[in-house]
Amino acid sequence: MAASRALDVAGPGLSQDSLQGLTQVRALAREARTVEAVRLAETLPSDLSGAIARVEARYWAGDLAGALAKARSSLETWPQDPQLLLLGSELALQLLLPAEALSWSERLVGLDGSSLEPEVVAFYRDRGTSLAEEARTGAAWERRHEGVTLGTRVVAVLGLLACVAATVLLAREASGSKG
Repeated sequence: MAASRALDVAGPGLSQDSLQGLTQVRALAREARTVEAVRLAETLPSDLSGAIARVEARYWAGDLAGALAKARSSLETWPQDPQLLLLGSELALQLLLPAEALSWSERLVGLDGSSLEPEVVAFYRDRGTSLAEEARTGAAWERRHEGVTLGTRVVAVLGLLACVAATVLLAREASGSKG
């Protein structure tokens, strides 16, 4: 997951106390103390920093599905937060959910960055563009894979029907030659 300088800039919804908690969660994760990081993240306030900490802690603990679930629920409260959109997009791609990743990455590209520094906005938009392209590629692969799977199933069913028909014909022939 891409580390972001943008998170070090206190923005709306990021109190100093919560930022300190997020920093502690990240330090624990860097030290491979992921269980402690998850536990600490769960004690943080239900503000934006706490939400980000909960997503990141689960990610670093290897709980990608749990991290994505936290990102989804957090995005209901903060639907335009660039860090949550970034985390959610990356997690959805890692879990092979390109449609969800595309939705969030496109929102990241269209980010209203009026409250952020221009270089921070540029970072999120660039990353969103890359993620959107990756999601489109994943969705195209998924469509091709579905077509191949359908074709394989049709061939398998036809093969099975041919085997059944051959068995029936052989059985008739065998019973006709005995009589």
